[in-house]
Amino acid sequence: MGGMAAEQEAPAPTRSPHTYTIGYALQPDKLDTVIQPPLVAMAAERGMRLLAVDPSHSLVDQGPFHLLIHKLYDESWRAQLEAFSAAHPTVPVVDPPAAIGHLLDRGSMLDVVSELNAPVHVGSM
Repeated sequence: MGGMAAEQEAPAPTRSPHTYTIGYALQPDKLDTVIQPPLVAMAAERGMRLLAVDPSHSLVDQGPFHLLIHKLYDESWRAQLEAFSAAHPTVPVVDPPAAIGHLLDRGSMLDVVSELNAPVHVGSM
């Protein structure tokens, strides 16, 4: 047994503090109400990094992201989302451009209401 080297413990593998990056783009007035320090801290504890996206710059160049969340609706942003989704088809986008257009179309919202088979009640509830 005299020839056995002392057993050494292998160093623990180093883990990146953030293993999942979530990009987000919100209206400026919503940033302070949605992205608050407790949310950022809780995400970090779970290995997630919340990364603000600048809608005035190319979305494709701002990643990489594992998930993209947004609440912006103008045409230039929609074009960016479509380009991003084409370049990164495996990255989920919440809400996808096709869903945004459908939801923003008041006619489509009224179509859903008109198709409801709920009884109409006149008077107080």
